[in-house]
Amino acid sequence: MRETCPDALISHFHAISAKRLEKIAKVVAAKPPVQTIKHLTIPRLGRPQDTIAAYVKDGQWHGPPATIISGVRDPVARALSAVGFLCNRLGYTPFPVTPRDSGSPENILKIFHRALDAARNGDDGSDTLITLLAGIIGDFDIWFEEELHAPFGLDIRTVPFDHTAQALRVYGRNQALVYRMEDLKTPEAHAKLLRAAGALFGKPMPCFPDAKVAHEQRYQALYAKVTQSLQLSPSDLDWFYENATMAHFYTPQEIDGFRRRWAR
Repeated sequence: MRETCPDALISHFHAISAKRLEKIAKVVAAKPPVQTIKHLTIPRLGRPQDTIAAYVKDGQWHGPPATIISGVRDPVARALSAVGFLCNRLGYTPFPVTPRDSGSPENILKIFHRALDAARNGDDGSDTLITLLAGIIGDFDIWFEEELHAPFGLDIRTVPFDHTAQALRVYGRNQALVYRMEDLKTPEAHAKLLRAAGALFGKPMPCFPDAKVAHEQRYQALYAKVTQSLQLSPSDLDWFYENATMAHFYTPQEIDGFRRRWAR
């Protein structure tokens, strides 16, 4: 994006809604024993930087017209990625979950299932890492409503996903392109996505980052073992896949493929 729009203000963030910003702030401010994050090396934890936050009031965007690129992903793969990435970056005080602390796949899977249980059944707030991860796992079906529609006026529900362009485009005072992470791995779909992004910006976009960019080398091997070991129950699979967001972006056949992968 910086190469395509060198004069634009560009920022990467995950949360702009007042509710989510408040939750993250509580995680950052918590003290032991509730604070279980060992290395608070990402103090913003998805919140916008000050230059962007200055345009936000009560969860509403009051800045200049914004162009947003956002992704959607198989929710189980998304949850695993969040658990793996944040465990590696943040660590955990009760037991090791990072390579530098001699963490194991079993420990990371333990965190995953604890966070999933908290997302499904409610979180008691007694463990900040679990609280953070449960919020990420649990917001799959509400994220677009709370982070795109409410703040920016961009309602993805009014626009079907365009499989010919491998993208969903929403226009208004602000505008957005939503892509599927899985399409980055397929050359034909990737090429269509680049053309859709170029049309949005009015100029060619040279690339979308390869999906592997998200995986830091130091924990790739550990993360791969976790991914290979995860197996979910029919009840868990129903919870992940029976929602409006999945139906909006994926075909029934694609959803069945995701379910088979994690049911083993």
